[in-house]
Amino acid sequence: MYSNTVMSNLEMLVMVVFLVLSLFMFNLRYWRARLINPMSCIYMLVIAGCVFEGFAFVADGHPDLIWLNYLSNILYLASIGLMSAAMLMYTNEQLPKKLWKTRRGMIPWMLPVTVEVLSLISAPWTHLIFYVDEAGCYHRASSFVIQMMAYLYLIITSTVGIYWYRRAQVKTERSLYLAIALFSIPPFLLGGIQLMLPANQLDVLEFSVALSLVANYATTQNNRITRDALTRLPNREILDVMIAEKIRGERRGETSQLYVMMADMDGFKGINDTYGHPEGDRALILTADALYDITSSYKGNVARYGGDEFTLLLETDDERTLQEMLWKIEERLAELSADLPYRLRISVGHTVYRHGNTVQDLLKAADQELYRVKKARKKGRQA
Repeated sequence: MYSNTVMSNLEMLVMVVFLVLSLFMFNLRYWRARLINPMSCIYMLVIAGCVFEGFAFVADGHPDLIWLNYLSNILYLASIGLMSAAMLMYTNEQLPKKLWKTRRGMIPWMLPVTVEVLSLISAPWTHLIFYVDEAGCYHRASSFVIQMMAYLYLIITSTVGIYWYRRAQVKTERSLYLAIALFSIPPFLLGGIQLMLPANQLDVLEFSVALSLVANYATTQNNRITRDALTRLPNREILDVMIAEKIRGERRGETSQLYVMMADMDGFKGINDTYGHPEGDRALILTADALYDITSSYKGNVARYGGDEFTLLLETDDERTLQEMLWKIEERLAELSADLPYRLRISVGHTVYRHGNTVQDLLKAADQELYRVKKARKKGRQA
């Protein structure tokens, strides 16, 4: 017979598995195009961790199951480290400015979890992180601190989320980054409590991760409604809300003027026709990243209006600031074009808010100015 503590922990693990598996199934329709992604890996690692820890509870204290105790604890503790690393990978995908952009750039970030997993694999011989005595009982080793390396990822995730939360200007963006910042707090706090208690006494780590996944699911659902899937920018639906918020600020008598800009990529059809739609998507993403980086540095906003069109918002009392921002965008696109077989360029038409203007008035005026700019540029090339 097993103790009440073991039975309670097993019951909690079963509950967590059902909860996380349900969330996993709800998300499947969104992951069809890319089933293996950081968030799906987190779900699978939580479920696997629960299963492995369940075996560890069952094997603990049985001399004839020492091998199972070692194996299940190695896999369980490794799942914690890998899950924490996946949290950071998921966070990186949500950021407008990535911690890394290539697989090679990701390697240094994965060194802590690599050291942890290798140490766990060697545990039966080195007893670096844990060991199982002759009675078949699990014990933490003096160098169990190596396992704590997984917490580095939780700290980084929260820090990055807080940083972007403070920089974000739009409510939907702030809610996303706040969710990222809070995502790792339950595992960090409750997991820390679990580590301070004797081994195999209390299991709340998986439960805390499950709570974070529930909160993330709610935020993600809202995010899917308000953000463009390709560029990760606010979409057309939330754009109206963004402009309306700015207009309310103007009506309250704030001193800065609101500039609304419509930007259109030059030669986008040619990129699609010549290099294919995947390369066209890449051009859109590069352009969106450049627009976000520059406008954010001026405390402005950018959204994808549709197709290859973007809408930019800037509040300033000096039009020279607007021109400076547009010049920097052009400069950034030229830098990105150096490594491409085509040139990234945009045409921009802008208007300024006047008392009584509606959201549609501003978008229409900016679009008309964009049409005039593109027509003039086309005439200039023909001449």
